[in-house]
Amino acid sequence: MIRLAQKNRVYQRFSAFKVKGLFVFFLLILPVSAYSFSLIDAQKDYLYGNYEEAIHKAKILKKTPDVLYFLGLAHTKMGNYSKARGYLQRLIKNYSRSKFYSQGLVKLADTYFLEDNLEKANQLFKEIEKKIINLDSRPTVLLRLAQISSRQGNFKDKNMYINLLRRKYPQSAEIKYAKILENYGDFFTIQVGAFTVKKNASLLAKELKGSYDVYIEKSQNIFKVRVGKYSNRRSAQKITLELLDKGYPARIYP
Repeated sequence: MIRLAQKNRVYQRFSAFKVKGLFVFFLLILPVSAYSFSLIDAQKDYLYGNYEEAIHKAKILKKTPDVLYFLGLAHTKMGNYSKARGYLQRLIKNYSRSKFYSQGLVKLADTYFLEDNLEKANQLFKEIEKKIINLDSRPTVLLRLAQISSRQGNFKDKNMYINLLRRKYPQSAEIKYAKILENYGDFFTIQVGAFTVKKNASLLAKELKGSYDVYIEKSQNIFKVRVGKYSNRRSAQKITLELLDKGYPARIYP
């Protein structure tokens, strides 16, 4: 009996040692495994549209300027604008000499634009335009200022920014979007439907014709049913609410 009790005590000590050993092993191994991800791994997930996984991998990395910018970008893609701003503001505050600094400024202003906070976006983009460091970002800034001016009904400013973009950066990718914005015209309109089949667009237009100034606009084989051409956004908003109440998916353009 004495020998059996001694054997049990030895076994218990060994088991306790074994558990502690495993605990230390996992404590040492897990961080290494967690930090084995690189920003490239996160970027691959981002490119495939796996934004949550991309954020998960980037969050455990050291918060260098490129990682902070990437996290801001990924959260913006997911519509988490507040979280995106947290990372971008940290980048701007701590890394003013980084090559990601000016990109971070633009993306920060963009979070407000995408959130439809046009006043704040306009303020930030104008500040960026005055002190912009990276010239590669300038076409994006001019396009955003044109888009904001258009949405606010400042069509004179819209055309000024588009002309500036066309004159100084004729080969930029933003020119394509500037042309689309220009084609909207200097007025607000309300889109209530878009169809690949003209007959369907005509049926909806006929349905609305008695009550509204409706027309069909064709763009890249898409037939868009639109209502009115308003000089100010307030007038367009009034009709939009009316159409929404009637069950139409109305949206103001631009």
